[in-house]
Amino acid sequence: MSLKISSVLFILTLIINQSCSSSMEEAIFISTKKVEVRNNNELITGGVIIIRDYDIILEKGIIWAGFLNPDLINNDGQIIDLSEEKDFTSVISFTHEDEIIYFKAYMITEKDTIYGNQLIFNPLAINYYKDQTAVITKKPSKISSEKAVLGGIVQNLSIEKFSNYEVGLVWGINPNPSLINDSFSKDLLLQNNFVTVITDLEPNQVYYTRAFIKFKNDTLYGNEISFRTYYDTVEDIDGNKYNAKKFGDLVWMVENLRTTHYRDGKRIANITNTRIWNEIEIGSFAFLNNEIYNREEYGVIYNWHAVESGKICPQGWSVPSDDNWKELILFLREEFYNDNNLNIQESSHYSNSGNNSAIDFLRNYGFNLKPGGLIYDGSFLGEGNNTYYWSSTEVSQKNALSIFLSNVDSKVIYSNPFSKKSGCYVLCIKDQP
Repeated sequence: MSLKISSVLFILTLIINQSCSSSMEEAIFISTKKVEVRNNNELITGGVIIIRDYDIILEKGIIWAGFLNPDLINNDGQIIDLSEEKDFTSVISFTHEDEIIYFKAYMITEKDTIYGNQLIFNPLAINYYKDQTAVITKKPSKISSEKAVLGGIVQNLSIEKFSNYEVGLVWGINPNPSLINDSFSKDLLLQNNFVTVITDLEPNQVYYTRAFIKFKNDTLYGNEISFRTYYDTVEDIDGNKYNAKKFGDLVWMVENLRTTHYRDGKRIANITNTRIWNEIEIGSFAFLNNEIYNREEYGVIYNWHAVESGKICPQGWSVPSDDNWKELILFLREEFYNDNNLNIQESSHYSNSGNNSAIDFLRNYGFNLKPGGLIYDGSFLGEGNNTYYWSSTEVSQKNALSIFLSNVDSKVIYSNPFSKKSGCYVLCIKDQP
């Protein structure tokens, strides 16, 4: 049996894991074929199967998606190969004009589902070097007012033919950054990926970045991606840091508050028994489902008594009023969302179906919001479907206005009187001079 080096390494791993009780002929393996373009609108790939004669293949084929590591449950498309060949080819109509696609071959046996290696096709990487080598610029992440994480992917690089090369990122404030005119990094290529953390960026500045691979006599650049640094970064009493952006005249935190102390250092009560939230009248908080690991992703849920203290936000910051929320939405709608299909209402019964949810709308403009639900009538409710935010606007001795954001199909953001004993999330705005 003739095997490639990668197959041998895989088999050796199996032999070790099975305490040397199996032979190489007993390995089961599927390899994804190289992705090729045909007629500008078709992609050709497939799989090669190595299997024992007595194993039965119930199904085999190709899956793909616009995200990493697709599987048979989570994918954007699938082709089942009905042939009896162990070396099969699939032809896929290409409709993704502006996004990276990840492919895997797979097979299902009587005992297991086995996936092949993941391959990448990038329609934006139209500049190819010899043997279809391409470089892809990854979307920047962990952006702050002065830092960002950049990265790239090298596709179809033949190490045997190109042993002398460098990879990295270039960035600058003008389009088409290059090694000649702009800042750059030289990075280590690991499994076709490389990343770098860039610092000393200017706040609220648009930057352009491209990945590159530099050969002896040529440099190949990837697709260009632009990003904007945040307006400001603020730190709370617990040391949590938050990115902030300016919308109109107001500077907003774009992440949910995570502090467990007031800014004077006094601890906010952590009441894990949500059934007694209806009885207490002191400032309190809880983590979603009382799991502390949810703090980083969702933030902290507070009752309104913590909000009305006036000390829950960092020094120089406050909980926004209902009018502040309206001002934010109107600004975004008027400046960026000209079709006016997002509204803010004062009724708890108004909804309006659309293509994007209210949470998606705010995410598009830099808010890192999650549908963490709320605490209502002593229970955690709504996780995955919606989220609620306190405003500083009090409407009665028992109620204050909260802001509802849907993660489903409602484009409407509305404010609604809510019991002060309920639990909602908090965003902060910078105090104006």
